[in-house]
Amino acid sequence: MTKNIKAKNIADFLEMEMHGEDCVISSVASYISPEKNSIVFVEKPTVEAWEFISNIPDILVLCPEEFGTGLNCATIWTDSPRLVFIRVVNEFFSDMAASASYQSGIGEGAVISPEATIGKNVSIGINSVIGADVIIGDNTIILNNASIDGRTKIGAGCFIKSGAVIGETGFGFCIDEDGLPVQMPHFGSVVIGENVSIGANTTIERGMFENTVISDNVKIDDLVQVGHNVNIASNTRIAAGVILCGSVSVGQNCWIAPNSTILERLQIGKDAFIGLASNVIENVEPETVVAGNPSKKIRKINKSEEKN
Repeated sequence: MTKNIKAKNIADFLEMEMHGEDCVISSVASYISPEKNSIVFVEKPTVEAWEFISNIPDILVLCPEEFGTGLNCATIWTDSPRLVFIRVVNEFFSDMAASASYQSGIGEGAVISPEATIGKNVSIGINSVIGADVIIGDNTIILNNASIDGRTKIGAGCFIKSGAVIGETGFGFCIDEDGLPVQMPHFGSVVIGENVSIGANTTIERGMFENTVISDNVKIDDLVQVGHNVNIASNTRIAAGVILCGSVSVGQNCWIAPNSTILERLQIGKDAFIGLASNVIENVEPETVVAGNPSKKIRKINKSEEKN
């Protein structure tokens, strides 16, 4: 596909000022391997980034002001280059993206209970299984080999990747008089809000008595374990390999980095940042960065900084 969009037109769309000479933009690229007539973004002004793009005149660079002032190309200065890049791509270049196009309908081999409630324009992939008491909202996409059961309710506009398991019982056992583990019955369900993303091979257990709740706009990566009775507030992002033990509560706008584990019944305050591979064994205050094994408080978060 060939695009021919003036850099000035992109700036006008963003309602931002363009600096430097106007040029035609026909593609998107990484600043590491920029192409002529492409748009790129730079988040961290480094010597390496400068070397990659400083000698290419016919590109548009989205970058912080301190990086863009010396470049010999068109620039748009912003403190959020990645976010601005996403907006530009969605407006002008979305048909170039390598993402799949999903059509509503049922994939081959999918098993859907006649008692399940399926909304409008829902896509359910190959070999997925949907239980009797499941409710799926409009425009939700479920990919292949997913299993959803246990009175699970999924809101509109959600995206559930292949191999996800939602609504099975949690890991709750008592030891009887003979020293044998006895499974605790689970009476709760899973309630998922709108515009939620759930990664491949992620597991979400239904509640023991109360519900497991995942609020609107939560984004969960691949290979995440969400225990029974967990409550995740809106806009939180959880990266791959995270384990949320039973009854953990996570506030709004949090970031939990890959391979972190949160001990059962802990509370993670809103806007908290959990660092890479942290083992969290104490409550985390709002707007706080913690990291390590066991995790320690690093600092309070400046509200103006962006968590990437």
